[in-house]
Amino acid sequence: MSTIAHTERKHATLAPSAAHRWMVCPGSIAMEQPFPNVSSSYAAQGTAAHELAGWCLANDEQPEDHLGLWIDTKAEHGNIFVDLTDDEGPHEENRYWPIDDDMVEAVTVYTDFVRSLLKDHKDAELDVEQRLDMTHLHPDIFGTGDATVYIESERHLHVCDYKHGKGVAVDAKNNPQLLLYGAGAAMRFHNRPLEKVTLHIIQPRAPHPKGRIRSDPLDLFSLFEFEDDIKTSAALVDAATRDFGAATGVDGRIDNSTWPTVYLKAGEHCGFCRAHAICPTARAAALELAQAEFSDTGEMTLPDFTQMDPDQMATYMAQAEQVVAHFAAFKVYAHAEACAGRMPSGMKLVAKRATRKWRDADAVVDDLMIAGLGKADLYTEKLKSPAQVEKVMKKKAFEKWVADGTDEDGVGPVVSQSSGTNLVPVNDPRPAVKADAASDFDAVE
Repeated sequence: MSTIAHTERKHATLAPSAAHRWMVCPGSIAMEQPFPNVSSSYAAQGTAAHELAGWCLANDEQPEDHLGLWIDTKAEHGNIFVDLTDDEGPHEENRYWPIDDDMVEAVTVYTDFVRSLLKDHKDAELDVEQRLDMTHLHPDIFGTGDATVYIESERHLHVCDYKHGKGVAVDAKNNPQLLLYGAGAAMRFHNRPLEKVTLHIIQPRAPHPKGRIRSDPLDLFSLFEFEDDIKTSAALVDAATRDFGAATGVDGRIDNSTWPTVYLKAGEHCGFCRAHAICPTARAAALELAQAEFSDTGEMTLPDFTQMDPDQMATYMAQAEQVVAHFAAFKVYAHAEACAGRMPSGMKLVAKRATRKWRDADAVVDDLMIAGLGKADLYTEKLKSPAQVEKVMKKKAFEKWVADGTDEDGVGPVVSQSSGTNLVPVNDPRPAVKADAASDFDAVE
């Protein structure tokens, strides 16, 4: 098993996880470069589940053995588990994740399946969290395989990919990411007897007609055909990157006026593209799908929905998600522009509603226990928030406890803190936040 933390691993420019997009839209790689790759809480949870799964397979343990602990997604060269009361434990956002019943159940489906491939095969070889090198296809294609099982007596290689997400069910058949992992795994065994590669998607939390585990058996010829397709697509990515040139203008703004749209193609793959908001092809597709037009002044007009027949309404509904995704990406881009000092006319930045947080979560536990609360009062899966503890203590008692713990400078156990900013019209009653102060807040929701 790799000893490098998931969050610290080097990522390929032509990432296998994005192959479904750059194979269709080779210009997206160049377009994304000016935009930071920001992780989400969903990604952090997925990383934690992968760490748990990899650890259990590599150390012959069960996920349930670690129920109630937390995963440290930045742990290196050592134990990935931390106790709830650890000093850093649950208090750094998106680094630590609780191992709850839901995670244990899902990861167990994966570990049980991988172990089932080993059963009754004394010559089965298991590799966990191993780097898969696809640089024979392109220098910037590589990744980490969740698990591979090679059975020499059957000349059979199994490639397993665990998906913790439950939002989008992923197919195993014709899956570019999984096919790339298959190509990389097959390359590792190129000097061993090999006739068949079976690709497996294990996704316990996303309903799918084929069940939690979907498999796609391949012969080597099919894998070689896919490799030829990858080489062609990667060459187009290189050409697009050369032709696009610098995407950032002298004032820091993205300049897409000279981009050759021949390298761009809009579709469902646009959803996770960081350049979605400024892509001229995605914008044109959204306008076409929405049957919208912009006037010379920028005003958008939409069709009269009351004049649509049932077939037109059905088509419009089917395409709505792609349109909504484009305009959602635009809102994020407009917020970033405002934070950079390029405020859209008639808009301003305001702080999001402040929420109460513990100033020192570790110190406050001791103080609250002295005040008579037990661990059951203070914890669910993690330390309860001030609002939750207030309900346990009752409002007046909690306010008195806070007041007693506040010094003459106003420093107490509870602080009110905004989690970021929102871009709103200037007539919004909330006070504006200066653009240069916006960096003190988190990104827009």
